[in-house]
Amino acid sequence: MPSGLSLDIEAIPFPVSVADRENRFVRVNRAFERVYGWRQPELVGRLPRLLTPQDVSETFLHRLDRATAAGGWRGRLSNRNRAGRRFEVFLVTHTLRSESAEGFLRLGLACRAGAEGALLAAVLQSLDGAYWGKTFRKSRDFTPSPTYTHTRLGRRR
Repeated sequence: MPSGLSLDIEAIPFPVSVADRENRFVRVNRAFERVYGWRQPELVGRLPRLLTPQDVSETFLHRLDRATAAGGWRGRLSNRNRAGRRFEVFLVTHTLRSESAEGFLRLGLACRAGAEGALLAAVLQSLDGAYWGKTFRKSRDFTPSPTYTHTRLGRRR
């Protein structure tokens, strides 16, 4: 990871991926490997597109990428594992920056659709109450409210 950025993604019990400025995988946690069936060495340098079914529009993925680069995104979308099995996830993305020029990472956390509260509670616990620069006293202080839902056309709802 770039200097000035550190995060123990293994402490989070949900799939977590870290990507670089070009949105290429740098690191994933064991939960990610378990759910998606890909090992970290196979993913490093690859784009997250390999996790999305072909019917997920490029326009939608481009919007997701731009929103992540601008700060973050959250919502539901279809993913697939290495074997091709399709499933819906709730995805939270965020860009982490440090003071150094190379300190720019994209963080993605996923959970089974419908388990958003558990995902966010785990993140809050793992980060000791700090949620990406905002501090919350309890997990109820951050209520998930998906802003985007993926459809076959990639439209917002």
